[in-house]
Amino acid sequence: MLADPRERLRHAIISGNLLIVKRLLRRFPHLLYNNDPKNGWSSLHYASYHGHYLICLHLIQLGHEKVELSKTYKGNTCVHLSLIQGQEQTAHLLLQYFPNLINVPNNDGMLPIHIVCMHNYVQCLRLLVNVTTDINVKDRNDNTPIRICLEYNSLQCLELLLDRCQDQDKNIIDNIDVAMTFDLAKKYKSMVRRDKKSTMNIYKTPNLDKNEPTFNNEFGVPSPILNSVVASPPAKHSLFKISTSIINNGVSPIKSPKLDIPTFTRTNRRSN
Repeated sequence: MLADPRERLRHAIISGNLLIVKRLLRRFPHLLYNNDPKNGWSSLHYASYHGHYLICLHLIQLGHEKVELSKTYKGNTCVHLSLIQGQEQTAHLLLQYFPNLINVPNNDGMLPIHIVCMHNYVQCLRLLVNVTTDINVKDRNDNTPIRICLEYNSLQCLELLLDRCQDQDKNIIDNIDVAMTFDLAKKYKSMVRRDKKSTMNIYKTPNLDKNEPTFNNEFGVPSPILNSVVASPPAKHSLFKISTSIINNGVSPIKSPKLDIPTFTRTNRRSN
């Protein structure tokens, strides 16, 4: 049996026993941080690493991380440790309370996005991208998230990053040398070419086929009026041709109303 309350609290956090954690912190409130002398991990670090969402919430409500930011001996924050294990829900909670931790590096200069790309946690990466993190940020060794995906064969994260980054960031020459396998390098080339082609198609002007019917509603019914406008080239008497094509397609033209204009006749004046 663990007699030391420090060890009992740490063991309860690791096992995810919220009732024991509440009871011990109610009796020993000074053990909130309870830093481990072996690795410098605090109570929130252990709860974040093991993905115990409710324990993290309870520790934060008691004031954990309120005075100062706690780091491990390797410089990892609670967000780093949660993402190492791919704890998406826990990382989401931590970023709601501590949004600045998304840009805090560890001793190796790695941000949370680098750790996610290293382990190919695509759901966690989508979370970080939605929180507007920089996808082109570099670590201490000048490695971008895309280079880390190529180095650790994180294909799913690589596809997500290529969809979010701009064309000037998809440089094959700078990234292809760190690909883990030749198959990954080939896939990376094809993905970059595909994304560039799709980007060019966005700005491409669509060609209108004269023989293709034009639709003007959500039910897909061809419009004879629009067909006549598209099919007839500009001419000197274009209005006459459009009206003629409307009549030919079965659409009755709009008849102008008749106006009753009185006519005046010249009458002889009465002679005096």
